[in-house]
Amino acid sequence: SIDNDPSGALLSQILSSLVEDGLLLPDGEGFRFAHDQIWEASYSLTPEAEREVMHMELGRELLRRARAAGKAEFETMLFAIVDQINHGASELTDPDEKVQVAELNLLAGEKASRACAFLPASVYLLQGCVFLDEGNSWRDHYELSLRLHTALGEVQVAHGDNESAILSLEPVLKQGKTIRDQLRAQNAFMLALIAKGELNDAVQRGLKVLEQLGESFPANIDEATVREELDKTEALIQGKTIENILQY
Repeated sequence: SIDNDPSGALLSQILSSLVEDGLLLPDGEGFRFAHDQIWEASYSLTPEAEREVMHMELGRELLRRARAAGKAEFETMLFAIVDQINHGASELTDPDEKVQVAELNLLAGEKASRACAFLPASVYLLQGCVFLDEGNSWRDHYELSLRLHTALGEVQVAHGDNESAILSLEPVLKQGKTIRDQLRAQNAFMLALIAKGELNDAVQRGLKVLEQLGESFPANIDEATVREELDKTEALIQGKTIENILQY
């Protein structure tokens, strides 16, 4: 057996035979399947538990190589790394590694979002949230939790999943330490409400956010109030050119 082949002679013989039969092709220092159908057949014959181990080990190895190769290579391989690790998710048991994988999913989600691939982005970001321990994540990993939930809500709004977006953003509105930490989530929440036709709720939420930022608006606006504000605005721009105004 291969287990009793420390020199690797038997393994080399098997690999050479597979190359001769046209099933494998040499590829640098390793080998690759000659056709996708061969890979698919081999994969289908692999037990589910072994597949997840295979995906996880491949993901870890890709991550190790990408980090060693530098930032550019890591960016190029990011989706492949995260896809493999996510397919082996059940193999993740170490809490620290789960946090690292959550961070990788955040990076992949943000990259997909920048490319306007909002549905794949939402999958990465949701997976990142799953890897965090919801009971302690906001205490132990506040910034990561904030970024994951906020970005997830934003991409869900972008591809029209407004109900899910509201659910994803609610933790930010409850756990966000400051109104500035909540701003992106509040904006996405209001966009979701508008998309659902709940315009009044969106306006009321926006007014509350502005009030928290120090900009208050009267509940009832009459003609006299409008005239007063217009006079103030006119006084502010009196004698100024368009260029002067645009500098503010």
